[in-house]
Amino acid sequence: MVVEKLRTCLKNNNISISTLSRKTGLEPDYLSDCLNGTAKLTASDFIVLCQALNLDLNDFTCDK
Repeated sequence: MVVEKLRTCLKNNNISISTLSRKTGLEPDYLSDCLNGTAKLTASDFIVLCQALNLDLNDFTCDK
């Protein structure tokens, strides 16, 4: 769910992995692996991504 929302945001805003890497300081290979589900995204890196993409953490909460 989290990764899907991040991928959708990147696609909708035409943001490449390399651009995201420059904005966050995270390695492009790591970002790619996280977005493809082959690496786990840490909580701190998730926050960095949300800040770089101007996303609210509340967008990722589940309604009960």
